[in-house]
Amino acid sequence: MPIAYNYILQSYIYSLMSPDTQEKVHNQGYLYEGLPFRLFNFSRLLGKYQIKGQRIEFRDGFIVYISSPVESLIQEISNNILTRPGQISNNPLELNSIEAIPYKASDVIRMLSPVLIAKNTFEKTEYISPWDENFNELININLKKKYYLTHKKEYSGQPVAITPFTPHKKHIQVVKYKNTTHTAWGGQYLISGGAELLEVAYNTGIGQKNAQGFGMFEFI
Repeated sequence: MPIAYNYILQSYIYSLMSPDTQEKVHNQGYLYEGLPFRLFNFSRLLGKYQIKGQRIEFRDGFIVYISSPVESLIQEISNNILTRPGQISNNPLELNSIEAIPYKASDVIRMLSPVLIAKNTFEKTEYISPWDENFNELININLKKKYYLTHKKEYSGQPVAITPFTPHKKHIQVVKYKNTTHTAWGGQYLISGGAELLEVAYNTGIGQKNAQGFGMFEFI
């Protein structure tokens, strides 16, 4: 499949939803002050691969993680992938296994898809790295909106703090989605914060554009 597969993988996940669910999640979204959130997230494709030109080839299969704080949504996706795995980029899929990962927080995370935070001006889009002094503030503004959507109340607890381990150039990832190229960051980070907000972060992803394949992490 193409190296820039985020949109292809996102479209596949939408295909696992019923028409009514697609209407709710894709066309309407879960609204916070008029701003739509899709409230699902997915990882990069994980497995051994080869790059051939502008395409990526997985010879022995791959693993993908999908998450959502909306239990009915993740249940519907799971049920449909069991009964009709379908295809991705004209490649028929054979499902080997499906597993629910229990939630267990720790103080270290590893990004399963890179985290993206951006500020838009009239002239350009500025991508904010985890080393930027404004990164955690922007992460928490975004997370508190997702908290409100999932808990129906404002969050008043301890904010989330994410601290990098290593120099930032090591973890820069350039990801193309449709015709837009984004700069995001992978790697491992220290994380702390209120228990409820951390769980929202885990289920929805951190940062922006989670439903385009950004911001998924695992605790390690």
